[in-house]
Amino acid sequence: MSATYMLIDGSGFIHRAFHAFPPLTDAQNRPVGALYGFARLLLPLLLQTGRNALHVFFDAGKQTFRHKLYPAYKAHRAAADADLVVQFPLVRQFCTAFGISYYEHPDFEADDLIASFAVQVPAPQQTCTIVSVDKDLLQLLSERIAVYDPMKKAFVTPEQVMAKYGIYPECMVDLQALVGDQSDGIPGVPGIGQKTAARLLQAYHSLDGIYAQLADISSKNIQEKLSAYKDLALLSRQLATLRHDVPIPRNSIPRPFDQDQARDFLETFSFHSLTPFLDRLARKGVAA
Repeated sequence: MSATYMLIDGSGFIHRAFHAFPPLTDAQNRPVGALYGFARLLLPLLLQTGRNALHVFFDAGKQTFRHKLYPAYKAHRAAADADLVVQFPLVRQFCTAFGISYYEHPDFEADDLIASFAVQVPAPQQTCTIVSVDKDLLQLLSERIAVYDPMKKAFVTPEQVMAKYGIYPECMVDLQALVGDQSDGIPGVPGIGQKTAARLLQAYHSLDGIYAQLADISSKNIQEKLSAYKDLALLSRQLATLRHDVPIPRNSIPRPFDQDQARDFLETFSFHSLTPFLDRLARKGVAA
């Protein structure tokens, strides 16, 4: 991967690490499996990219503007496992110990911060690579913004989005407006499935185009559903759209790095298998 900036979906990383890596405890019997997995995923990217280019984004774990718009947003999700919750601050400590810039905001999700950084911070000729498996970030895919799947170790292409969803990335928000998103509690239009939504978007290009030409839709049943639930469709589009206007510090510099501090952090949690990364980072000048 070559990119001016590499933007890491930190919240997605820690959740995946919690489920993908075996449970571990440190000398104080604290659960640290997710912390280890997070570090194991992030350090190769840091080695490849460097601290100036790599930025991590977290959910602050609070009620965001979407909850105010729609109280049922993510309301059905079970509370995070207690063994995972106690590792959230440890992951942030890891970033600090390795001098990695990270961001969070109480009113916005990590995805909104990633979108805002990608749009606001780079110059027009610069590129960003978003590292995530979250489909919500596919709406950002463009010539300047790439999406990399760290599980498949491959970039996501517009053609792959089309093959999976029946639309190109620029229509992802409108697809979610019609279909909804059960995992996030986005309602969509009841009775409209992905294939129907994709056909409508292929024909009318956007949610606004669909409603502008509602009378031209051959199926009266689909017409009636779209008409009856227009407010839900528009609300769902608002919930699914990532914000681009969250204030992001410009010309952000990495946090101060101290190799001894980073080594102490790894030794505190007995992450001896990760200590070779310190020497490799130093040799490449990444840790400087």
